[in-house]
Amino acid sequence: MTGKGRTFGKIKLGPFSYFFNKRNKKSNKRSKGIGEDSRKNKVLDKPQECVFFETAAIDSLRSNTELIHKIRQNGIPWRGVQERLKIEVPEDISNRDDVAYGLVPKAMNAIFGRQETGWKTEKRPSKSGDGYTTWIVIIEDGV
Repeated sequence: MTGKGRTFGKIKLGPFSYFFNKRNKKSNKRSKGIGEDSRKNKVLDKPQECVFFETAAIDSLRSNTELIHKIRQNGIPWRGVQERLKIEVPEDISNRDDVAYGLVPKAMNAIFGRQETGWKTEKRPSKSGDGYTTWIVIIEDGV
């Protein structure tokens, strides 16, 4: 192994990758700017960073009245919500898609209530061909 083992043991598990990075902080600080890329793809070091942009993403979705109206009326594909949340995830995070994907249920719970009480998912035929697409739909009161 080269590079004094700097990459050994790093595991990226979506938004939880920052837990596994703390051991390598000294070597990252030492190597910054010395012939290496100074962490183009950022891994979150502090849980506060994660909470900050998660809250901002959820608030941004909540204030998007047009999208909320679409969700309430006919539902929307999971990916549509994911892409909207992804806008608020910092661009320098290497796993933005995974982070945004994980934010979808958090956002739906914050805006519409718990899953299977305020909202649910259902499979609908895909418009692009074979298979199904996961849709988010609102559960109406009394249904």
